[in-house]
Amino acid sequence: MRKSILTLIAAASLAFGGAVHCQEQRTPSRSKPNEVVIDFHMHIPYHLIAKTLVSAKEKGLDALVFTDYNSADKFDRIAENKDPDGKQILPRYWDIRKVSNRLLKVSFPQGELYLPRGEEIRVTQPRKGDILVCGTEKSIAGGMDAKTTFQEVYSQGGIGGFAHLCAPLFYGLGEEVFLDVMKTFNPRQFPLFLEKNAQVPERNFDYNSQVEELARKHNVALVGDSDAHGNYLWEYQQVGVKYHSVIEGISPSDNLIEDLSKTFRNSPQSIRIKGNYNHIFRNAAWNAVSTMKNFGPKVKSTLEGLRQGKK
Repeated sequence: MRKSILTLIAAASLAFGGAVHCQEQRTPSRSKPNEVVIDFHMHIPYHLIAKTLVSAKEKGLDALVFTDYNSADKFDRIAENKDPDGKQILPRYWDIRKVSNRLLKVSFPQGELYLPRGEEIRVTQPRKGDILVCGTEKSIAGGMDAKTTFQEVYSQGGIGGFAHLCAPLFYGLGEEVFLDVMKTFNPRQFPLFLEKNAQVPERNFDYNSQVEELARKHNVALVGDSDAHGNYLWEYQQVGVKYHSVIEGISPSDNLIEDLSKTFRNSPQSIRIKGNYNHIFRNAAWNAVSTMKNFGPKVKSTLEGLRQGKK
């Protein structure tokens, strides 16, 4: 019964959300010689990584950051071209070059993409919430406090930011935590960013507008991210359609991490956000499918998020 109800919700939501989606603007963000088009936040299963890279490149992206929860090991798996079960991730004729422990470059018939090491870290203090990481040397454990986590990110030469900061249901850490972290890590000295998240239905919630206001007020880098959960309803195809960032003044190169860090610190105004957000019914559809596949953990996470929002 539970599965049947969720299936009906998913089907109805997808039908309505898909109709809205077809009307959305899908103009590719083709990069110019002196800019980088990048999405810093996505959750893609191993068997869809190759399709995601092709789809993203066809939409004009130059770089993607895979952000598994509390692990950056996907970077190493792609570098070795073997998933945890020993299966091949990318076609053998694709070229995978390890620029460093922080950056990969993948070349394939449709073009090339840079893949910085990344993850989404769940911190526990001063409250539960998520931090995005890009360009570190290795995985950073979850469960620490926010400041300690950012300290570890920066000690590895990485870039750190707040995922869906003002959305408590999504484990946003909130304005108070952001301001406290910013006092310790001056954005002019440390690459710190906020995120406009495509999974926030802006017709229904003003979380993204709150984040935009904070970024303007404090002159902090603001990026756009799809936060695509690729295992559900072809969401991987939304990378490059939903929110992503166009960063002017730099080019795709082996110095990408350093160039991003410098841009975030010195010229956050050179970052433009393109794309659109998921309609609430499309959101409901993929979440319903996710719940069918992971009922216990999904319900627990949702209830925790609701409690978090009441604090």
